[in-house]
Amino acid sequence: MMIRRLVLPVLLVATAACRAPDAAARTTDDADTRPALAVTVATVETDVRPAPVLVAATLAAKEEIPLAFKIGGVIARMAVEPGERVRAGQVLAELADDEIGAAVRKAREGREKAERDLARATALFADSAVTRAQLDDATTGLEVARADERAAQFNRRFAAIVAPAEGLVLRRHGEAGEQVPPGQPVVVFRTARRGMVARVALADHERMRLAVGDAAEVRFGAAPARAITGRVRVIGAAPSPTTGAFEAELALSGADDLPSGLVGTAVIAPAPRGRGRADATPAVPVEALIEADGDSAAVFVVTTGDVARRRAVRVGSLVDGRVRVSQGLTAGERVVVAGGAYLADGARVRPTPIPGAEPAPRVSRVLPSSVRS
Repeated sequence: MMIRRLVLPVLLVATAACRAPDAAARTTDDADTRPALAVTVATVETDVRPAPVLVAATLAAKEEIPLAFKIGGVIARMAVEPGERVRAGQVLAELADDEIGAAVRKAREGREKAERDLARATALFADSAVTRAQLDDATTGLEVARADERAAQFNRRFAAIVAPAEGLVLRRHGEAGEQVPPGQPVVVFRTARRGMVARVALADHERMRLAVGDAAEVRFGAAPARAITGRVRVIGAAPSPTTGAFEAELALSGADDLPSGLVGTAVIAPAPRGRGRADATPAVPVEALIEADGDSAAVFVVTTGDVARRRAVRVGSLVDGRVRVSQGLTAGERVVVAGGAYLADGARVRPTPIPGAEPAPRVSRVLPSSVRS
C-alpha cells in the first residue's frame, strides 16, 4: 500500500509533463495558423507645406452701405422690406415734405427778392442815388440768396433715400411716422459691385504667417457641403482696439447668392516663403485614424513581419484629406487605412497598398476634432 501511494503521484506528474508540450504546441500552431486579416496600408509621407490657418469667418458684401437722410424729419414712407431686391435709383424711403418744401419756397423767394434789390440798386447807382458800397451789398445779397436756394434744393433731394445701385435691402431701421435725426441709418443696403467677402479676425501669430493673395476655402454652417474658394484681399496693419485681433477680408468666388451674416470656418493656406524643410511634418490619410479626441488619436502601424501595432499619435490640421502628425510617426512607416476596425494590437495582417495616385494638393476642410498645428 505504501509503494502504491508513492508511485501513483509520480505517474500523474510524468503524464502531465508529457502532455504539456503537446498542448503548448497545439496553442502555438493555432496562433500560427490563424488567418491574417487583409488590410489596406499607406506610407507615411512628409508634408512640407505650411500648416493652414483655421479661423471663424462671417459672410458679408464688400459694399454694405448704411443709407440715411441728410436732414432730420418725419418719415413719410418706407418703400421697401428687408430681403427685397431693388434697381438703381429706386426710392427706398422718404421724409414728409411739408417742412422741407417750405424751406425750398422760402429760399426761392429770397433769391427772387435779392434779384429785384440788385436790379433797383444798379439803376439807382447809375443815377448816383446809391453808393458803390450799397450796390456791392445788393450783389452779395443775391449771391447769398442763390446759395441758400441751392442748399435747400440739395436738402430736398436727400429727403428721399434712393438705391445707389442694383442690390439687396438687408435691414431697415425706420417706420412711417417716425422722427429721425440727420445721419441715422434707415436702410442698410448691399450691392454686388465689389463682390462678397468673408471677414475674419487673426491672432498676432496668425497675422505673421499670412499675406495678401494666400488661398482660402470657406464653409458655412448653414451649407456645410458647399466649399467656397477665395483669397486674402486685405489684412489689417494694426489690431482692433476692442478685440486685439487683426481684421482681414477674404475675397470669395461664387457666394453672391448667399445671405449676409452666415458664420462658418475659413481655412487659409499660407504660401511657402522660404521656410523649406522647416515645415516638414509627417502626414497620413485621414482614414488611418481609428479614433480621435481633440489632438489625440490612434493608428495601426504595420511593423516587421506584417504585424499591426496600435500606436497613439498627436494630430494637427487636415489638408487635402491628409492629417498632419506632430508626434508618434516617422516618414516611411506603413499605417492601416482600411480594415483597422477589425484589428487587435499584435494581429497579423496581409497588407495591400492604396491603389491609384494621390490627388493634387489643394486646401480642404478641417475636421472638427483637429487642431491647429
